Amino acid sequence: MTRDLNSANVLPTGTADATPSSVSFSYGSPPAVSVVYSVNANHDLVRTVNGQAGTAARGISSVNFSAVGCYATVVIQPSASGAAAVTLNVSNRPAGCF
Repeated sequence: MTRDLNSANVLPTGTADATPSSVSFSYGSPPAVSVVYSVNANHDLVRTVNGQAGTAARGISSVNFSAVGCYATVVIQPSASGAAAVTLNVSNRPAGCF
């Protein structure tokens, strides 16, 4: 996820959870790599790259993506009762930030 966000052409915003909802973005020069993050009913975080899905993590309730300027913040909420969320802060290079 860090590598995807670090290289994203445009930083994504939104929430991926089992409602279902997903967050998608792309990176790289044309033809760009298309990435979609979603959470399935089994609480798996699914990363789909150019149509090929794979489980990135298990035990996830939701993943919230937000972006300000050259930085993305991702909050990962585990599905376990009482588990604390994890926050990732990622810089983005393609947007002109170094």
